[in-house]
Amino acid sequence: MNFDDTKLIALLNELLQHMTRVIAAWLNTFLPEGDDQWWQNRVIPHMSYAQARFAEAKKVNAIDGLDLATLLNILDRNWHVLTQNTGVPKHNRHYVQEMKPLRNRYAHMASTGVDRDTIYRDADTIQRLAKLLGAPTGLINKASDLKNQIHERHASNSDLKPPEFGEISTEMSKETAPDATAGCTTSAIRKGQLVCLKRDATKQGAVLDVVMAGE
Repeated sequence: MNFDDTKLIALLNELLQHMTRVIAAWLNTFLPEGDDQWWQNRVIPHMSYAQARFAEAKKVNAIDGLDLATLLNILDRNWHVLTQNTGVPKHNRHYVQEMKPLRNRYAHMASTGVDRDTIYRDADTIQRLAKLLGAPTGLINKASDLKNQIHERHASNSDLKPPEFGEISTEMSKETAPDATAGCTTSAIRKGQLVCLKRDATKQGAVLDVVMAGE
């Protein structure tokens, strides 16, 4: 994992921190609607066993006290109710479900890091869910900027440079057997002559045309 990739991962983690606040605020607004016992009915039952134990031990009794993994569980498992209350399309639930492995990828990241294509897709998922939940424009723009940075790095990647081709030589290789270079010219190049590559004299070809410098 190089320094550039480390910076991209840091920017992605920053987006996840912002999304934690966005999701908490959204749930705080819409989850209580129509249920006076919403914490008992819509929050606690939808935590994992470990999450519920943690909330109980820390005496967490508000959405703002929950981490991103817990918030995503609550958002996902209340999706049907929340879409009825907010008008958010039901079919967009897959963005929430994509966020779960996304969050885990960076919370439990291996020393090899995360490749750029994956970071790009993750930033795109965050951007789409952020728009869906009415996140501030600044967060949506940050996700877009990260995607643009990755696109620019791909475009300037040295691996994308055209492959190098061997130089045409008019000299025969001394190490090449005579029959391998039979007919390969040792004089100035002229149209119709047989020439060979400097790196491999066995690779030959006829000169179809000669263009002088400056023409």
